[in-house]
Amino acid sequence: MFLRGACPVHNPEQSAEAGKLYWDGCWPSDQYPLVDEHGNGLSVAFIPGRLSDHDLLDDKYVYRLRMMSGSLSKAMEQGCWCELQGAYFANWNATKMVIPYGMVGAQWWDAHFLSLDYGFGKSSASAHLHVRAQDGRIKTVGEFVAPHLPAYEFAGEVVRNLVAPQTQGQRRKIVAVYLDPANFKHIGDGHTIADQINEVLEPYDLGAIPASNDRNGGWQLMYQMLQTGQWQIADTCPKLIEAIPSRMHDEKRPGDVLKVPGDPLDDVADDVRYGIYTFITTTQKPRELGIAENIRRLAQQGDLTSASIRYQQMIAETQVAAKPIRLGRYRRC
Repeated sequence: MFLRGACPVHNPEQSAEAGKLYWDGCWPSDQYPLVDEHGNGLSVAFIPGRLSDHDLLDDKYVYRLRMMSGSLSKAMEQGCWCELQGAYFANWNATKMVIPYGMVGAQWWDAHFLSLDYGFGKSSASAHLHVRAQDGRIKTVGEFVAPHLPAYEFAGEVVRNLVAPQTQGQRRKIVAVYLDPANFKHIGDGHTIADQINEVLEPYDLGAIPASNDRNGGWQLMYQMLQTGQWQIADTCPKLIEAIPSRMHDEKRPGDVLKVPGDPLDDVADDVRYGIYTFITTTQKPRELGIAENIRRLAQQGDLTSASIRYQQMIAETQVAAKPIRLGRYRRC
């Protein structure tokens, strides 16, 4: 609320300006405006107090600070709050893990996939667009987060923000859509949330399938992929960039992230876990992904014309192979 979501040490250009009054403060938990009991807006200001600003403490104080755990030491001595005590993703390093969208380098034939997490009540509906780009890494390049949307409207916004936009004059090749498995439960008349979402996706030849909900496996895979650089996040996903470093260990469930019902960032992190873990661990890859991987070598060599021609050939071949076998005689006209 005071730092405006950024570290004043490492990201001063994004953090609050010291001493400046801001009148648009919101509670981080639910984004509710900061107002008094009469509904009047309140101001907030960030006023840094550094250890170097005074000599009120003894000379050994700084050494005692450095005896603390790494993240707390940085917070107390430098004012760096990039890391949290008990943070699950203690390896978070925004300078390496967050990249400008312009550096993603995704081509129209690259394999994109969506991950969706729908909640209507206190939860937020969230969706992310991921791409396995030419370098083989998975990069999360788009997000949509909103509370209290009916399923049809949520799916419509997903289409408008993540499916319909074009890249290089063509619609992205989305090879899979992974949805929170809870959305496939039959309640009421049997018309599931997944059914409603799929009705909106169907005109785009897309359909959501249940994602894996292996929480421990998913979080650990995300941690590993961030560490090795196999997963990066584009700067077009501010909610995800805020969510990852703020996830905390669940002391009662070793290996799991603490679940925070009603926290929009909790839904954002869950949503990405669904997509990345399911995409990586699924046994049978979508055929478009295999095609994209086969032509990546041509693209890396800069032969985009040959890559485009070969892509169209392979798509045509798979469409022929996918046609059902016709039994019996053809009727003659």
